[in-house]
Amino acid sequence: MEHQDRREILKDIAQRLYHNEQPKSEQILNLLMQRLYCENKTISKKFATKLVKRLFVTTMEVKIPLMERIVRRYYKDKKGEMQYEEKKIKEIVSSDKKDGDIWSTGSKQLISHAGIKKIADFAEVTFTSPEIIDRPNSNNRKGFYLVVGASSPNRVPTYEVGSAHDENAKNKISDEFRFEMAHKRAMDRALLSHLGFHDIYSSEESDAWSTEENLKLQLSQKNNQIKQITNEGNRTRNEMKVENEKLKAEIATLRQDVERRSVFIDKLLSYVALPANDEKYPNQYLSTIVERKDYEYMQGLTKNNDKTIRYAAIRLLKLDAMHIEEQEAKRQKEQEIEKNEQSQGPIKEQIKINQQIIAPRKEPVKQEYQEIKPLPPEITSQPLAASVEAESLVHQEKSPEEEITATQEVESMQQTAPSILQSKPFTMTPIEPEEKPKEFEHVDFTLEDH
Repeated sequence: MEHQDRREILKDIAQRLYHNEQPKSEQILNLLMQRLYCENKTISKKFATKLVKRLFVTTMEVKIPLMERIVRRYYKDKKGEMQYEEKKIKEIVSSDKKDGDIWSTGSKQLISHAGIKKIADFAEVTFTSPEIIDRPNSNNRKGFYLVVGASSPNRVPTYEVGSAHDENAKNKISDEFRFEMAHKRAMDRALLSHLGFHDIYSSEESDAWSTEENLKLQLSQKNNQIKQITNEGNRTRNEMKVENEKLKAEIATLRQDVERRSVFIDKLLSYVALPANDEKYPNQYLSTIVERKDYEYMQGLTKNNDKTIRYAAIRLLKLDAMHIEEQEAKRQKEQEIEKNEQSQGPIKEQIKINQQIIAPRKEPVKQEYQEIKPLPPEITSQPLAASVEAESLVHQEKSPEEEITATQEVESMQQTAPSILQSKPFTMTPIEPEEKPKEFEHVDFTLEDH
């Protein structure tokens, strides 16, 4: 196998270990690593890739409590075989709440620098000397940037960067000792990534985001409290509304009961009578005394020794006063209505007059009709068409002498016509709708006739 192929396979194994993928068999993994490092015993690239895929099983990342995490230490026994020992973090570091090495800030789990050193001692992890990448200047926010490597038996070495600048070194101590802070952060990150604890942070990094996380946590807690208070307030408000509705319904029923009882009692009060030994009204009902309007005597009865008479007198006086007030209010309303009608009377009359002036006058037109009577039979005996034809022939054939005689005849007719009209006046008779007018014959008039 070539050197480049070996590097690719080792890189694949390192990535799988970095992503917390566990091998099925540690012995097979050790044999594979020996074959990859040993140049005498060769192995093909195809077989190595297949073995790596079958050896490692992808596991889902489960959030296990920090104190329950397992740290594994590899070592060689007397025979030279690779062995390992496992311990939980709670068995390695201190879990004291006051001076312990573990605590949490917000959603992040923290471990102190002293606790990381204890874990490194148990896992036999060695660190490389820090390598300075960049020194404080105006371009890097006046910070130190260091690289530190972590290595241990049967593990691929890891390298991480630690930094301390103006933004992530806000504490007074970390601001004054920026180089030391960057070195600590690089060591902590290298160890945690080397052991596969990718969701755990060191306490040295808390300066950058602990205050922000605390503020977010406080805000979330306050928001939750506000939500709880608002929910409780809404719940109590709804309960109050339901109780108020119930109380209103109860009050309404009580009022109805009281009104019914009061009406019944008022009816009974009219039957309360005075005793027989009364000086003025023996055996008389109190209602009759009120009807007689003997209010002085009724006022005296309000101080009577008998409780029923005293209560009846007070109540009847109140009812009578209420009745008088109602009648007075009714009378005042009627008077106001009459005054309004009286004030609006002349206005209505003026409106009527104006309407009469504006309205168009419709005077009946008297038409005198004379009764139309038919002409005498002497005049209407000849038909109109025949007379017209005869006249046309006469006009055509008459000589000058005949024309003179015709004019004489016309003059004689003019003289006789008035006498005929006077003897028989012209009267108009209405035509009934059933009768149809006579159809006249068509006559062609000449130009001269026109």
